[in-house]
Amino acid sequence: RCSQILASTVLEALDGKDTYNWVNKFDPLNQQATNDWKGVHYYDRSQRHHTAIVTPLNPDRTVNEEQLEKLIEFQLANKVHSILALGGTGEYTALTVAERRRAVDLTVKCVNKRVPVVIGNLETGIGESTAFCQYCQQAGADAVLVMTPYYVHPSQQGLIDFYMAL
Repeated sequence: RCSQILASTVLEALDGKDTYNWVNKFDPLNQQATNDWKGVHYYDRSQRHHTAIVTPLNPDRTVNEEQLEKLIEFQLANKVHSILALGGTGEYTALTVAERRRAVDLTVKCVNKRVPVVIGNLETGIGESTAFCQYCQQAGADAVLVMTPYYVHPSQQGLIDFYMAL
């Protein structure tokens, strides 16, 4: 299921390194602490650099593969600890679905497991959001950063239901 990649974080990709501190997580549906993937992971960010990159575009609004690779290599050379592609700075809404998927594929391929890859998901509905999460998982992303639905204004329970459905 897609929910595992949603709930996965950079932590799971770095498991075994002494960078992060695991804690019990709180499951809002069961109102109890849990150690499974449904909870929230907390970690020490003080010594880590997690970069949200822009998505370089060609004049025809397709992803500029050469510039994206240069940007990623620059970030990796400067010792970032993860790459976030298609986040709020990633021109997500300017891209077609095909170009978003291409950006995911290019990013995962370029990073080549050197650091965790997190992909932003700014879809407004559960259907497209789930489909994009599944695509990211299959492409090899380590985590997906899913934006809260903004078109409708769900209740707290509605938000919980949205994320649990992913």
